[in-house]
Formats: sequence, structure tokens, C-alpha cells
Amino acid sequence: MLQTLLADRFHLSIHRETKELPVYALPIAKNGPKLKSGTADGECAVHVSAVTGGQSYSLSNCTIDVLVDLLGNGLVDRPVTDRTQLTAKYDFHLAAMPDFRLQAQTAPIEIIAVDRVQKPSTN
Repeated sequence: MLQTLLADRFHLSIHRETKELPVYALPIAKNGPKLKSGTADGECAVHVSAVTGGQSYSLSNCTIDVLVDLLGNGLVDRPVTDRTQLTAKYDFHLAAMPDFRLQAQTAPIEIIAVDRVQKPSTN
């Protein structure tokens, strides 16, 4: 619905494409995962609190995807990709610090490219 509004009002034309961009990869530890399992039937919960020098994040009963989304949405300076292949639910605790033990790599990322946009006429 929003795309239709933008197309009608601003003559916005976009397309999706895949580009090789810098990312951080979340790998599995060399000796395998050492994660605390979450409860099988509970819902994922994320709690953020302030700590000296940053923020603390507690995730309860969440998949790795939730952790990757949290990291990639503002905690680090590039997208984060999951390389763990883990699908279960876990409990995590993170303290925001410069090094999250992520590996700098490049990966194909889908982006939205703007082909055309026009200034709207007055109503």
C-alpha cells in the first residue's frame, strides 16, 4: 500500500538487485556452540538495560535470527549474516562493546535501488 502511494504521488520507480557488500558474519565456534538452551514453548523476549560504557542485552528463548537482527539493526556498522546453521532457541546475554567476535566478509545482499522519483505537484 505504501509503495502504491509513493508511486502515485512521487512517480517513484524502484527495483531490487543483489550486490556484493561488506558484512559481518556470525560464525559457529571452532569447538561447537556452547549456548544455553531456551525453553521449547516460551516466546522470545529481548530486554535492554544501560551499563557503564554502553548497553546490556538479554535475549530469552530466541533463535539466532533474532540475535543477528539485533546486531545488524544499529549495533554494528554493516549487515550481519548468520553462518551458524543453528535453528534452536537459546538464551543470550550481550554487553555492547567494540568487538562482538564477528568476522568481516563480503556477501550478496539484496538492496532497493531508486530508478526515478519526481517532486510532487501541489494539491
